[in-house]
This record gives sequence, structure tokens and C-alpha cells, in this order.
Amino acid sequence: KAFRIKKLARAADKFEEAGNLVQMANMLEKVAKEIGGAYTNRYEHTGKGGGPIKYEDVTDMTTEQLESEADRLWTKRQSQIEAATATKH
Repeated sequence: KAFRIKKLARAADKFEEAGNLVQMANMLEKVAKEIGGAYTNRYEHTGKGGGPIKYEDVTDMTTEQLESEADRLWTKRQSQIEAATATKH
């Protein structure tokens, strides 16, 4: 397994030197599969404290209610951003 990984890594380097970035990416993908079957560009999202993401069914809300909720959330997020940037200065 280690031998294959080294060969694939060398091939990726050669493709990069030759400017063939598509083949380089293919080789790096193969290396990732050999190492553990995991890709490095995988993201998992969780809710607060690592729990499940909370959601609400909004299909029964009117346009006005949706706009009001969007405005409320936007204002809340802007306040959080301002508070975070104020503490950095």
C-alpha cells in the first residue's frame, strides 16, 4: 500500500511539473482513496454544540412573514459580526 501511495504521489508531482493539473488532481484523489477512502474536501455541518441542525417548516408562512423573519435573522447576524469585529480591535 505504501509503495502505491509513493508512486501515485510521484506521478502527481510529475503531472504538476508538466502543468497537467487535471491529472495531478486525479492522482491526488487516488492517493486519498488509498490512504483511507476519504476525500479531503468533505464537509459535515452540525447545529449548535454539534447537535442536529434545527429547521422549521415555513411553507404556511406568508410572504410578509418570511420577509420579516429574514430581516430579523439578517439583523441578528449583522449584530453578531459587528460584536465579533469590535472585540478584535
